[in-house]
Parts: sequence; C-alpha cells; structure tokens
Amino acid sequence: MPNNITQYDLLISCPGDIKDELQIIEKCVQRFNELHSGSLNISVRTRHWSKSGFAQTGDSAQNILNKQFIDDCDAVVAIFWTRFGTPTDHYQSGTEEEICRMMDAGKQVFLYFSDIPAPPSIMDSKQYKKIRCFRSKFEHENKGMYFTYQSADKFENMFFDHICKYFSSIKKKNL
Repeated sequence: MPNNITQYDLLISCPGDIKDELQIIEKCVQRFNELHSGSLNISVRTRHWSKSGFAQTGDSAQNILNKQFIDDCDAVVAIFWTRFGTPTDHYQSGTEEEICRMMDAGKQVFLYFSDIPAPPSIMDSKQYKKIRCFRSKFEHENKGMYFTYQSADKFENMFFDHICKYFSSIKKKNL
C-alpha cells in the first residue's frame, strides 16, 4: 500500500570555510530518512546553493537564490566557524540573511558555531569579529537557542539528535 510522505526541504547555510559539516549533514539526513521516513511519513531533502541553484541573471546572486529555492525551504541548518561570509544587499553575509529570512517566516533554524581549532593561516580577524558580534546579538536579543561543538563527531551526533527530535515533534503536532 502506498504511503503519503510529507517532504521537508532543509536549507544548508554556511560560509565557504564549512566543508566537512556539509557531508555530515547529508549523511545525517540520509540516515534520518532511512530510519524514520516510513514510521513518520516524513522525508527530508537538503538544499544548498551548490546543488539547488542554477545560473540566472537579472538580480543579485542572493536575491536569485532566495527566489529559486531558499524561500521555499521549511528549515535551515546554519553553521559558522572562522568566516561570517560575503555581504549581500541588506546583510553582512548570505548566511545571516538566510537565517533572518527563515526566522522572520517562523521557520525552524538549527544554528551551530564550530569551536574546532583553526590554523592561524586561515583566520581573518574581521570575519571572526562579525561571528562574535552576530552570536552576541543573537543571545542578547533572545532570538533562540544555538549549539557549539568541538569536533566533527560531536556535531554529527548532536545534529542527528536535533533533526530526529524536531521532525518527530512535527509528526506529533500533526496527529
């Protein structure tokens, strides 16, 4: 008998210094779908500019991506490490814009800050200061919860736990 599966789109939002976590997120989502999609009738699909966007003209890159798929996403996982990212028309980075757009739309934001040590050669003090300011502003304005991690394994375990709890809670609300 066929099942009716509800698909949720999860935006992966991060500056270019985040690499390993992209693979970890894909792995966690695949594992979640394999373990829970049948029992919860939920499937999660990841969206990222590198695989979900396409070449288009007529507007800024961020505005194009917003229209192509970002605004249609149901949740976002956003990660910062050493870089805050590239400014957009209205925000200090694309990641900041995507977080704010999701929050303004009342959508789920999974926010993480990496505390994995970084080689001094990749550190940009101006970029890192923007991360600290954003984090402080997020805390002081009581925008929600975020988590930090000190290793890729810790991030993987934490993120998998978070998506399981979140999507299970959605299922309970819809019963």
